[in-house]
Amino acid sequence: MTFIPIQTKDNSISLFNIEINDVYHSKVGAYTEALHKYVIPSELIEFIKSSKQVKILDVCYGLGYNSKTAVDEILKINPDINIQITAFEIDPVVLAFSTIFGIECFNDEVNFLFFEKISKHINIQQIIKNHIQNIAHICPEIKSKIANQYKIIQTENIEAKLHNIYYVNPHLGDDIFIKICSILIHLTVDV
Repeated sequence: MTFIPIQTKDNSISLFNIEINDVYHSKVGAYTEALHKYVIPSELIEFIKSSKQVKILDVCYGLGYNSKTAVDEILKINPDINIQITAFEIDPVVLAFSTIFGIECFNDEVNFLFFEKISKHINIQQIIKNHIQNIAHICPEIKSKIANQYKIIQTENIEAKLHNIYYVNPHLGDDIFIKICSILIHLTVDV
């Protein structure tokens, strides 16, 4: 699939799919959508208040906002819980972009956790660099197709995010490290 990154109203990043001429998330924003259409309606927060373990199935993982928002909200309320996420994503390009988009919505520990797990399955840097080369020439043409509520993310800004993610080294204390180790993510990528 060919897509370009766009910024939504809540400043989170989504994707505009060129083939289907549509945006992956609503104009209110990818993070806001994950919180209000996934985490809150699932009653996950009530469940984890009295639980020691939660298992989440994330089919069509995409940019990971649903899983990351869930983990972020869970750890605010029950930091000692064991979280197991099984996530499926068919597109390795979207999966690679999930490690650099949305990071502004979550803390370093959550971002690092997902980056670390995903980087064991795919070559994030190479996939993103290849995609940037493929879309660089079409970005100016696409601007007219995208609604005014969205802002196209320029390729140089994507490259800056990619560069920065490799230098994220969160200061993890022992207690946080235990919490992060208790989270298990299975990613199935169809390459």
